[in-house]
Amino acid sequence: MSRAFAEAGPRQVEGARVGLQHNLGLGGACVVTLYRGPAEGRRDDEEG
Repeated sequence: MSRAFAEAGPRQVEGARVGLQHNLGLGGACVVTLYRGPAEGRRDDEEG
């Protein structure tokens, strides 16, 4: 969530539209999450 708070330093990409987070845990557990901000002109109650 560093990007959301503008704390990512040199890893921060200007104009990024999608963010990716990954976490590797014990026993080989892996979680990958994609984040995106609201699209311009898109309402919160719309899907897609």
